[in-house]
Amino acid sequence: MFKPYKYVKENTSKAGSDSKGGNTWELKIYIEPLGIGFKKVVSTVLVLSGLFLLATQVLWPWIKTPPARKPLLTPLAPQVLATDKIKPWRKFVNFEFSELKNELRQEQESEVGEVLPPIFYLTIPKLGIQRAEVETNSRNLSPDKRLGHYPGSALPGEVGNTFIYGHSASPMFYDPQNYRTIFSTLDELEVGDEVIVEFGKDYFKYVVEKMIVLNPEDVRPLEPISPSFLRQSYLTLMTCVPPGIQTKRLLVQARLVL
Repeated sequence: MFKPYKYVKENTSKAGSDSKGGNTWELKIYIEPLGIGFKKVVSTVLVLSGLFLLATQVLWPWIKTPPARKPLLTPLAPQVLATDKIKPWRKFVNFEFSELKNELRQEQESEVGEVLPPIFYLTIPKLGIQRAEVETNSRNLSPDKRLGHYPGSALPGEVGNTFIYGHSASPMFYDPQNYRTIFSTLDELEVGDEVIVEFGKDYFKYVVEKMIVLNPEDVRPLEPISPSFLRQSYLTLMTCVPPGIQTKRLLVQARLVL
């Protein structure tokens, strides 16, 4: 905090004498505050911020990693990254959305003669995600190669809720073209942001209306967002939060507008 005050004694001899004929001495004391300067405050804040980022983005994910998968300098994230931009030795923890198993039902039946496309495409302009592949009616709860569309949830453009899930990792490894990190910045979306879906020959635009954080056991992918008689179509995007740590689930809910 603040340093003690500095006292300076100054003796000054003056000519003349007092009433008794002696010399007169004058005592001066200067009080000089030695506080913390602006530069020191700024440097302290920067150091503390750096320590906070180190603890939350490196140390804590590393501590949470199982011992068998804890090589030096390995952060926690859903799976093994396999891109040209990241070295192949940098491994990640195997992970699947196991809480969704409790909700799995038979895949919805398509109309007679209708053939559903095996994949459709998701675009989120704000996050730099362009035509990411989504597996239709996916039963793969570890979406490493594509995003997953939850079986039994509505198809894009239909009345109901289209439920899509994907991985996140520490934001420092975010790559919108890598399905093991693709939803790392999903929490940056805000109300009013656009989400685009291409399903076959159809094109749908959704607008974000709500952001929800839940415990994994509280996720209900088949639960309607609005009453069926309102005939509304929604899209929900789900991933882990904080990014790369599987303690909570972030659900971004968007409503069809076009």
